[in-house]
Amino acid sequence: MDYAAARRAMVDSQLRPQAVTDPRVVAAMAPYVQDAVITGHDRSEIGVLVFLSEAGRGLPPEQAAAHVRQGLCALKAEHAGSSQTPVRALVLDGAPGMAIGEITDKGYVNQRLVLQGRATEVEALYATGGGPRIITA
Repeated sequence: MDYAAARRAMVDSQLRPQAVTDPRVVAAMAPYVQDAVITGHDRSEIGVLVFLSEAGRGLPPEQAAAHVRQGLCALKAEHAGSSQTPVRALVLDGAPGMAIGEITDKGYVNQRLVLQGRATEVEALYATGGGPRIITA
């Protein structure tokens, strides 16, 4: 079986159509995460770009990262399959930008524009060695 192709198909058919926010991810990280943009197309692992909620932005960065890590670990324990569970996250600065199209008129996050506009963050999420901003389960 071609696992890379299967993962790509799963991301395209199951995760992307959900318009960004996987409710399991946000629920696992509540109340500190407002939205989570799924990453992982053509990658060996699923990841998320995380927009913190107002409560999350009020925490010290280390504490917010600890809550995100706890959520990732809970998801990993619940769903062992790597093709369905994010195992890495990067907390984005601020909220999604309406002026740059990251938020639709109906208030949803536009995943495609977030991924395009924040391509540097997506690359950092998967860079070898990670870095201080990368949170893993």
